[in-house]
Amino acid sequence: MNAKQPHRKIGFVLDDTLDSSDGVQTYVKTMARELMRRGHQVRFLVGETSAKNEFGGHVYSLAKNLRVGANQNRMGTPLPTRAIDIDRVLKKENFDVLFVQMIYSPFMAGRVISRASDKSAVVGMFHVVIDTRLGKIGTKLLSFFQQHTLARFDAVLATSSASRAFAQRYFGIEDVVESANAVLVRDFAKARPRAEFDDDVFTIVFLGRLVERKGCQHLIEAIGELKKLRDIKGVLRVVICGDGPLRSELENRVHKLDLDDIVQFVGFIAEAYKPAYLASADIAVFPSTGGESFGIVLIEAMATGRSVVLGGDNPGYKTVLGDRPELLIDPTCYECFAKRILWLMDDADARRNAIKWQQECVKKYDVDRVADQVLAVFEDAILARSESEEQLK
Repeated sequence: MNAKQPHRKIGFVLDDTLDSSDGVQTYVKTMARELMRRGHQVRFLVGETSAKNEFGGHVYSLAKNLRVGANQNRMGTPLPTRAIDIDRVLKKENFDVLFVQMIYSPFMAGRVISRASDKSAVVGMFHVVIDTRLGKIGTKLLSFFQQHTLARFDAVLATSSASRAFAQRYFGIEDVVESANAVLVRDFAKARPRAEFDDDVFTIVFLGRLVERKGCQHLIEAIGELKKLRDIKGVLRVVICGDGPLRSELENRVHKLDLDDIVQFVGFIAEAYKPAYLASADIAVFPSTGGESFGIVLIEAMATGRSVVLGGDNPGYKTVLGDRPELLIDPTCYECFAKRILWLMDDADARRNAIKWQQECVKKYDVDRVADQVLAVFEDAILARSESEEQLK
């Protein structure tokens, strides 16, 4: 970063809670901490959250949230935010930049944008790819009703080529800049395996919510197929990290397939413990079937330098693994899935080559590099806004 670049006051705008460890929230907190480390003043304008304990008085909780199903996921959508609350925050903070996480609701972020000072630059970041028919229809309607606030953006970023194409197609935003998701690569690179997994047993780790879209059920079926191909008792373990509505169903399926000695469920994993679990994997498997715009967890696993990453063959994960198609799998073809795992178990050279490629790949996602790019976009937006103000005088 240019040492002469001025420190800015930046407002991260997110309709949802900060409490979740989902991809958007992970991005917001990772990027915010990096910008604060560099001396910028960061504030959070968010929905209902308890993260004030984490970020102190820097968090403004502006709306109550309803939990709704969207894009094969559960997320918070805000109830209408009072204009007086928004105006009080905007007047007090006098932001240089409002960094809006997209897509956004007209009930909170939309109102923040429409009430923002003409002196504040507005920059958006698209995180999502919606691939359900109903979701696409809803997105088109949302775009129609947001034309006024969309016109207020000075720049728009997207975390991947998939989310960039989504922004262009459904919101009509032509100039969208790809900006990689940000990961604290150094934290994952120094991780070591958990003691209970630091042995000669080949270890597969799944980390994610136990919901249909994330595909843990497909991994279990593939392990069932693998058992038909080889005696894996005492040779292979599968560690399921995460919780969700499918857990009891998945546990029953493991029992029915006689995989109790192979598969273990460890439940929800706090962020602080995530690096060690991922570093325990010989293969980290993320068999998502869709609804992914990118996949931060793939980068986190790759950054450990210990795990070969296998991902579901969906547009978001292709952004990360597309140059190595052998690392993409069709999660619903259980025999193919099982044979891909078996290949990596048997071929140490293939694992080493994959990890070597991954180590080069993750460099572009390091938060230091990504923050440089995002700050450069902020400065261009601030300059353009300033010049526009001067022309109007």
